[in-house]
Amino acid sequence: MKETLQKFTDFSVFVGNDIVDLQNPTAHPRFLQRICTSEEQKAVLAYSEPSTALWTLWAIKEATYKAVKKLDPNARFLPKQFTVHDRLFLCHYKHLQANIYLIQTKDYVHATALLSEYPLTVLQELKLEDQWRISCSTGSGQVIQVISSIGILPKEALESDAVRKLALTMLKEIGYADCKIIREKKDHQLLPPQVHKEKRVENLDISLSHDGHYLAATLGIVN
Repeated sequence: MKETLQKFTDFSVFVGNDIVDLQNPTAHPRFLQRICTSEEQKAVLAYSEPSTALWTLWAIKEATYKAVKKLDPNARFLPKQFTVHDRLFLCHYKHLQANIYLIQTKDYVHATALLSEYPLTVLQELKLEDQWRISCSTGSGQVIQVISSIGILPKEALESDAVRKLALTMLKEIGYADCKIIREKKDHQLLPPQVHKEKRVENLDISLSHDGHYLAATLGIVN
């Protein structure tokens, strides 16, 4: 596992994020059974707003998968293998555990997943209306800053272009101007997005998502 990790990045925390537009969600009647364990299904059905609960679990599982995929390129998105803690702050996949941070409104739900091969110690959290800022340290002594931001899709804009623009604005605000976001191919498959400035910026991890009217980007920065 460590060999796979070192091929992707020199640091040991991976970020994933997912956003779901709750204004117009649609799901097949059997979607609940398809993505949730039996315990998760009971929790969703017991919630006062089952649809919101279902899409919250989906966002958590999707965000965790995006982080896991960077550590284990062979991982597949089989939702029932990603099990969510009943208080929604942890998601487990096999022997891995991701810390989860949620922003929930009446219009959308957004999940940020932090995955590390070492135990994470959260040093500081700042939750704003449309942004998470998290500072944490790992057992290896690294300090990681994580920033998640949410935006609204401009009219007539392409989702992929708009979410990259959001991420590039975030990068510029923390001192990384003139960067590009690139998704390389390997064995005919797209790899997770990477930040490049002439070459890959090794101390940055990035995750992008969009759904309906909303965009979201997450950055992980080694200080």
